Amino acid sequence: MDKLAEYIRWTGGEELKRVPLREADALVLCIIAYFDLSPVTEGAAGPVKVRDCLKMIDEGRAVLNITGGDLGNLEVFREAAMSKRFGEMEIREYVDVFEEDKNLQFSAVTFSTGKTHFIAYRGTDASLTGWKEDFMICFTRTEAQIRSLEYAEKIIDQSEGEVYLAGHSKGGNLALYSACLLDDARWKKVKKVYILDGPGLCPEVMDTELIKRVDKKAVSIVPEFDVVGKLFDPGITDTRIVKSSLAGPLEHSLPTWMVDHTELATVEKNDAGSQWISGVLNDWVSGIPNEERPVFVNELFDSFEQGGLRYLDDFTLESFRKSMKKLSEASAVTKEVIAALPRRAMFEDALSEAREFSIRDWIMKTPLGRAVLLLMLGAGVIFASGNILDVVTTLLLATITIAQVALTLKYLAKNRWDLTRNGVKDRITVSIVFIALAAATVYKESATFLIGSVLFGALLLIAGYTCADRAAHQHRSRFLKWLYWAEAVLSFIFGGSFLILPSSTVRAYSIALGVCLLIDGTARLAHVILMKRSGGKEAV
Repeated sequence: MDKLAEYIRWTGGEELKRVPLREADALVLCIIAYFDLSPVTEGAAGPVKVRDCLKMIDEGRAVLNITGGDLGNLEVFREAAMSKRFGEMEIREYVDVFEEDKNLQFSAVTFSTGKTHFIAYRGTDASLTGWKEDFMICFTRTEAQIRSLEYAEKIIDQSEGEVYLAGHSKGGNLALYSACLLDDARWKKVKKVYILDGPGLCPEVMDTELIKRVDKKAVSIVPEFDVVGKLFDPGITDTRIVKSSLAGPLEHSLPTWMVDHTELATVEKNDAGSQWISGVLNDWVSGIPNEERPVFVNELFDSFEQGGLRYLDDFTLESFRKSMKKLSEASAVTKEVIAALPRRAMFEDALSEAREFSIRDWIMKTPLGRAVLLLMLGAGVIFASGNILDVVTTLLLATITIAQVALTLKYLAKNRWDLTRNGVKDRITVSIVFIALAAATVYKESATFLIGSVLFGALLLIAGYTCADRAAHQHRSRFLKWLYWAEAVLSFIFGGSFLILPSSTVRAYSIALGVCLLIDGTARLAHVILMKRSGGKEAV
């Protein structure tokens, strides 16, 4: 199997005029749409081609508008610009609009060669406005959706030949929306609609029966670990599940999708964990009354704005605290909607085929789950650096508090709110303690450090004991046995250090811990890949 950049190097000499557009080509063009193309399109005297972007790329002026960072996008862009297959494509009608007052983040571009015209809608960027617009599709037609239809109509009217509609993530939703609302005359000119891990249409906002017409020409492509593409699942008949070079939520990134020769490398079904998560999210959204959805979305993002957030990169501990303080003043509607999410996750079945799935079991009992957890923890620790104790403690206590309060309310409701029943007072007492601790982490910085030091230190010491126990009972793999012993020693060292270290040394210890976690996770992931290729099977 190959990555997309390798696919371009392999097929880059083929002309699109002679070799028809493939699914992998749609992925490449949607990746290019994530870049700011204005430096080459604005003020251009004549037609601009993809190859004209190469100078901008080599000079380091290619700006990637995407959430989650570059996981290979720039490499794909460069290879495409150098290739004959993509480099000769003309860039037309590049549009990039951002208007905070209208909650609008919209970008689209058309790639043309001969009588083939490919419309690519950009997904969500890193702006708070873009993210809010994503949430808004659950209760209204967004400004980006309206613009996407107008854009498609314009391109179809001025183009001869066949037209493709495509987009990744939010862009996939825009492609689907546009396709559903095109009139019959324009729809006849559409060859294919590619929905790349994009959410469907909210049934409370649009008539989803419109998708039936689109279904005949639509191809939905989602990764094995798919969450975004399952939201308001459009149920496209031709749905491909593609392998990714990464794991978990990172599979959403297009450059990680794998190709087998010239076709997508596919599997038969989605990962059980993603089925569980997407099921919980869909149940949660569908359980929110229509009239409450705009209240929740507006108050949630208002709280982020009060915290000083305009882009995801603006996140700091201080902005988080301000946002949480503002959110604590939100309406009862918003608080109930937030509380409903963990309640759905803990108490209700999401999908029938995933009812027996446990995230804890996947993480603790499978090699891949443990590797993914370590990599995510390592990246998170390094990202938070000096604020790791504050960030983790605040988030962890908030999660535990919400869960504890939800459990208490469920227990009270089950016992018909009888405060005299055994165990009721104890549950209420525990809930009050967690509420007090969570409040202290938001409003008292010294309390956050004290609680976090004890919590982090204790968790690492427990992890050290667990690893030592696993090492003592590991007889099937010498590699895993030594890896467990290394994890045990490092866990004891870091655990003891966090219990006694002063606040001034937190940053250095945090970065060191993050690096160790990344190395550990990488070693485990490499072991999983080697065992999979050799056909072996190891216990974690």
